[in-house]
Amino acid sequence: MKNLFVLVLIALLTSSCQINVMQSDPGTDPNAVVPDANARIARKLFVGGADGKTIYSEDRYEYNQKGQLTKLSRLSRNAAGSMDLYNYNEYVYNDQGQPTQMRTFSRTQSGIFQQQWVTNYEHPNPNQEIETMSYVDATTKVLTPQSRTETTTEEGRKARVIQYYRNNQTFEKSRETVFRYEAGRLTAEESLNPNGAAGTVFRYAYKGRTATVEEFMGNRSESISSQAFQYDSRGRLVRSEVTKTNPILCVAMVPGSATVYEYVD
Repeated sequence: MKNLFVLVLIALLTSSCQINVMQSDPGTDPNAVVPDANARIARKLFVGGADGKTIYSEDRYEYNQKGQLTKLSRLSRNAAGSMDLYNYNEYVYNDQGQPTQMRTFSRTQSGIFQQQWVTNYEHPNPNQEIETMSYVDATTKVLTPQSRTETTTEEGRKARVIQYYRNNQTFEKSRETVFRYEAGRLTAEESLNPNGAAGTVFRYAYKGRTATVEEFMGNRSESISSQAFQYDSRGRLVRSEVTKTNPILCVAMVPGSATVYEYVD
């Protein structure tokens, strides 16, 4: 029950005011940068402070010789000022290069790392992936499924994502997100609640090597959050920054907080 509560809380916090780095439509600027969706990230630095450069935490990525992500390590700054590892993911692939499993380990109070989650991936067909996330009991090591995500792609692009969360012994639909494209580029992400009512909507617009992302809730005409993206000459996202939030609806976002991206090559 405690694990279910945590999942529901995460869902509520992330269903609005998400830090979203999906690629977007160039808007009215025909010369806008084309984002590189395949660039391999080496590090993400989460920064803030008065100068906007203080690193509070970071993600580090490791790849194998095939270019597949094999490990994602998460670190945060401790009281002494150094960075401590507190969580990491390990990834497994099949012979076709498809992900089959992600194992999540977290540091306990005693300082040891213990497997906490196992995420299994199924691929019923080339255009569908089913992700099942299970909690690992610390004592018995028994896996208890907590959530399921079904992703459908069209022409190699994400088209629809349906999320389910466990309620007692069954999975209940939590959210459905539809991805809309124009001229091969994503223009909007539209989420629907289980009853079909409008949820959150992200609208994207590009200009030059920058982009803005506006988030709307339901049928409201005024956005509840805004982010600014900066890209390099190769179309790689190098910085995303929160520029506007609703203090009531966007508890997970702080204006001025930013993410800096570094790449393998």
